[in-house]
Amino acid sequence: MKSTIAVILATIILTIACSEEESFRISSTEAYAFSLEHGWELNANANVDGFKQNEDENGEFSAKLSYFLHLVTPNNDTLFEADYGYIDKHESEEMMGIQIESFMEIDSSFSTGSYKIIFDVTDDYTQKNVTAEKIFDLTKE
Repeated sequence: MKSTIAVILATIILTIACSEEESFRISSTEAYAFSLEHGWELNANANVDGFKQNEDENGEFSAKLSYFLHLVTPNNDTLFEADYGYIDKHESEEMMGIQIESFMEIDSSFSTGSYKIIFDVTDDYTQKNVTAEKIFDLTKE
């Protein structure tokens, strides 16, 4: 009797574990700024995985992501949609992840200090949304 229950429980656990989708998430966020003559250049990037992929009749996989990058100043003011984009990627094999890259110029009217970049990403196939944050500094160096 105990072995029958153990087998049933193991079957249920394996079925649930195998049927779970990979979690839609943002990882490996990076943000850094370097000084220019009249301001800074901000480089920000992140990896996104766990998004839905559609496979067409030819075996090609596609993924569609929309993203916004919001910038939070040291005074806690938020500049919404400081950068944005749309990724429509097609590959012959299933994709492990997609990298989001952003390059922005920040003019000299911004003060030095600790800033935060918010990655706001939507899977356009499922409408799932995830966010991640990264802190970076603007310095005069």
